[in-house]
Amino acid sequence: MSNWNGKVRCFKENGFNFTKNKIYDVINGTIINDKGEKPYKDYKYKNIDDLNEDLCLMFEEIPKPKICEILGVDVDEKFRLLDDQENEFHKNDEYYINDKGRLLLNGYDLSEKLADIINGYNLIIKLPFYQFNEDEIIILKGLWLNGYKYIVRDKCGDGLWAYDGKPTQYSDFYDHSEETDYSVSLNDNFFKNVTFGNMLDISLTLSKID
Repeated sequence: MSNWNGKVRCFKENGFNFTKNKIYDVINGTIINDKGEKPYKDYKYKNIDDLNEDLCLMFEEIPKPKICEILGVDVDEKFRLLDDQENEFHKNDEYYINDKGRLLLNGYDLSEKLADIINGYNLIIKLPFYQFNEDEIIILKGLWLNGYKYIVRDKCGDGLWAYDGKPTQYSDFYDHSEETDYSVSLNDNFFKNVTFGNMLDISLTLSKID
């Protein structure tokens, strides 16, 4: 089994059903093309060089933002701040670093807080990993194989949705953005860890499960 998890960008097309300039997730050495297929069914890639050797130099690796390495978190991994724990209204606020290295809370950019965190004036509190049940894991794998990347929950009606890109967050619901083409409604009895304002990154989650 390969432990390689990351994101790669296709910079040319050559018949393997990948789209130029599109970003793809690599999960445990596996990459899925636009048809929902693995280029070679049972092969797992060890790194970007291994992938490019097999698929004719098609990809460049997208590095994790340096701030994630400094804080010891993954892109989109949720965490809390120590200073917030003394404030009843903010003690459950969950922050994350996006793939551009910005600190976000409920979709709002709060990167001005990063200086205090980096310099030790505020500390992050890492959250325990949610224990997904067997049905949820099957759903996650099926969604990923069909090109879905995020699961979100609306505030109104408690609707649960999967999108093929990051949707736009409004005051009490999500909707399509420039990054999305399709979505699917899910049974909202699943994924109780997904709350409004906190997207579940499917590829990141699967990389921690497998």
